[in-house]
Amino acid sequence: MGGKGWGHDVMSAPNLSFRSVTKRFSSPQVTALEEVDLEMAAGSVTAVIGVSGSGKSTLLRLAGGLDDVTKGQILIGGKAPEKVRHSKEVGWMSQHPALLPWRTAAENIKLAQTFNPQPGRAMASPGELLGLVGLADFADAYPPALSGGMQQRVSLARTLAVRAPLWLMDEPFAALDELTRDSLAEEVIGLWAVDRPTVIWVTHHIGEAVKLADEIVVLTPSPGRVGSRFTIDLERPRDETSAAFQMIVRRARAILHGNPAIKPVEAAG
Repeated sequence: MGGKGWGHDVMSAPNLSFRSVTKRFSSPQVTALEEVDLEMAAGSVTAVIGVSGSGKSTLLRLAGGLDDVTKGQILIGGKAPEKVRHSKEVGWMSQHPALLPWRTAAENIKLAQTFNPQPGRAMASPGELLGLVGLADFADAYPPALSGGMQQRVSLARTLAVRAPLWLMDEPFAALDELTRDSLAEEVIGLWAVDRPTVIWVTHHIGEAVKLADEIVVLTPSPGRVGSRFTIDLERPRDETSAAFQMIVRRARAILHGNPAIKPVEAAG
């Protein structure tokens, strides 16, 4: 999947900077994130893991310009998140496909392109995008007739539809079975390799994080802080059965559970 691009005018992937970012909510009063400092390289895939309530989705919403920081600053390619959002440079995917049931798979994708026009940027047709995610024969199918995994494939095609240089992925495979999750993860990396967007991938699944990411960021329980971060120095595609892969999974799990004996820097393999 995704072995060929469809042009060379895709926007350059941005780097991301979180500078002492704090996010507090007033009702109820809670500090979701506190003093988060992160640098994410352009074209990289960063997986964010942490227990429930550690602020993973909040971090994603702040990066997408959907919420404002309470303190600190976020820069995406030197621009504020809201400017990046308004210029349609963000692709968003969540665990809920959110497809319009009265529109076909192709029409759902076309709608994203209609409402997010990108002058000067080459666009693939809905049929081509569905082909990229293995659904070339389902362009005229309506979402209720598709399985959960197939609906997520349509959602992925819709995320790809405007060739955004930044992907924000909020546990997109959380509701899927293990085999479907693994298959889609392989496809995502193949599709990412076409244009090399910058990706933030929020997940509870440690194996998924190790399979996809260049770097893993572990957030602490509420309030969310950067507890540790480490690179994954394994070539893609990654063999989940290999000793090196399983060692990183074990170390990541130990870090997530607060094992002081594990040094994050060692988790690079």
